[in-house]
Amino acid sequence: MKSRMKWYVGAFQSGKRDIFQERQTPTFSSHGSVFMYVIGPFSTKKGAVIMAAYGRNNPHLQTVYDAEEMARRRPEMVEQGLRIIRR
Repeated sequence: MKSRMKWYVGAFQSGKRDIFQERQTPTFSSHGSVFMYVIGPFSTKKGAVIMAAYGRNNPHLQTVYDAEEMARRRPEMVEQGLRIIRR
């Protein structure tokens, strides 16, 4: 059985965050040279976008579940979030 691709948020040293997909759980040896830390896994791309765009220093987005719920309740934020993280 194939493992499913999951969404993650990776934070660069500069503080910028980006989303990426991975089959295996990211580890320091696999992603440590690219990211300072990784958040996830997210079950949807929308949840990862919300966390990447709005999760920094936000008391309302502390967990993956918080981001997934916000993406479900506020779909308009997802499109805006994509523009934020692509800058």
